[in-house]
Amino acid sequence: MLHLSFWPSPAAQARSRALLQRSDRYRALALDPHICSRTLFFHAAHIVTRMLSFGSPTPFIAGLSATLEEINLAYAQRLRRHASALSLAEATRKFVELEQRHVENALRHLWQSSPAAAAEEVARMNRDLQRVASQGVVLFSPTYRIFHHALQNTRRGLGRLPDFGSQQHRQALGLEIACVASQFDLSPAAASVREP
Repeated sequence: MLHLSFWPSPAAQARSRALLQRSDRYRALALDPHICSRTLFFHAAHIVTRMLSFGSPTPFIAGLSATLEEINLAYAQRLRRHASALSLAEATRKFVELEQRHVENALRHLWQSSPAAAAEEVARMNRDLQRVASQGVVLFSPTYRIFHHALQNTRRGLGRLPDFGSQQHRQALGLEIACVASQFDLSPAAASVREP
């Protein structure tokens, strides 16, 4: 998420660039009238992916993000083609839950293949959440402010910081990010202010 490294490797820089480009694609979906009238999920996808691009994303997180994009773009295409009987809130919840099931499956496979690597991924993401929660937001980018605000709201709702290892916690944070992000101007002009 925000694992800062003073000298990221060329591979980590490439992963960050790919995440930043993915975030821009999600922002375009979040601003698409056919999509944003049906779900706020892509608001959250944009913010989370942009936060992941800051710093040095791991190969696991970068690979998972790429896989999720393929799935999410298929959902977006279906939304464009078919009317949904779900309300905006219901569709947002459904998409967040579906995505977090995929994340849970990826984590489960990692736990099975390499428990030490899985434990490190979860611990690293939890450290990043703790770092974001402990910092103020006055001088940070719109993306960071949205994420920080949603993280604080989620913390109040759960009575603790979310645990990346918990599907329920990730879903709560994702829904809160979608809600908070929908109240901000996500246009490229607004987002360019103080973004890395």
